[in-house]
Amino acid sequence: LAYLKDSRIPLLTEFEELLNEELQEPLGFPDSLWEEQLLNEKSILLEMILAENPRLEQLEHQARSFEEQLTVAKKMGLPSFTLGGTYTNIASRTDLDPAMALPDNGQDAFIFPQVGIRVPLYRNKYKAMRQEAILQQEAVQLKKENLENELETKLEQLYRDYVDAVRNVELY
Repeated sequence: LAYLKDSRIPLLTEFEELLNEELQEPLGFPDSLWEEQLLNEKSILLEMILAENPRLEQLEHQARSFEEQLTVAKKMGLPSFTLGGTYTNIASRTDLDPAMALPDNGQDAFIFPQVGIRVPLYRNKYKAMRQEAILQQEAVQLKKENLENELETKLEQLYRDYVDAVRNVELY
């Protein structure tokens, strides 16, 4: 009890330091402490934390993006076909002497049939892209598991502190 009384002055000084000003009036302390119970069990709290944590949600979005990269890498390794045409707009020349008129002056050019086939013969590039996407997915999954473990550990520590505080209230 004497230790707690002696600790009051350093704690008040630290509180004033945090406020960055001196207190004009002494702090008022209640005669009795309030008691609050946790509304949920520890397992429900953990489920809520894991369901609503924004960092876990970010990692899930990253994992989905790497799934899409894997799909893109697979499709890039497939043969592709092109079919099309070209149109060129040609302006007529007005700087020429009328006696030297050019035939087809200003007629636009159409080049229609264009066909292309691309067959990727060396697929190492695309295999490497797929492997990279798979490894990125695994890395994100491991980060997610690590974060879930950290959150569970932090919850256990905070729950322990809560139980200890309840015991201390009863003791004091």
